[in-house]
Amino acid sequence: IMTSGFSIMILNSLRSSQLSVIIGNPILSFIGRISYSFYLWHAAVLALVYPLMESYLTKSASSLVLLIVVILIVLIPVSYLSYVLLESFYFKKKKS
Repeated sequence: IMTSGFSIMILNSLRSSQLSVIIGNPILSFIGRISYSFYLWHAAVLALVYPLMESYLTKSASSLVLLIVVILIVLIPVSYLSYVLLESFYFKKKKS
């Protein structure tokens, strides 16, 4: 089901110039590039950040948003470094 949905999204983006601009956005391209590193590191970053912030958090939606923002602030640079230092060599080697 997810593959079919993704295929339909790609097909629609090829037909629609507005959707193509959104999907071709440099920010979304960057997020797509680091997404695997993001996936690999998210649990470790959460395990490190949550105990540090636990005493500041309440059981509210704003605390959850704050936790997510802090985790993203840490996770995005970690994922980018992981991509640059580990993954990019594979992609360069694969091209040659």
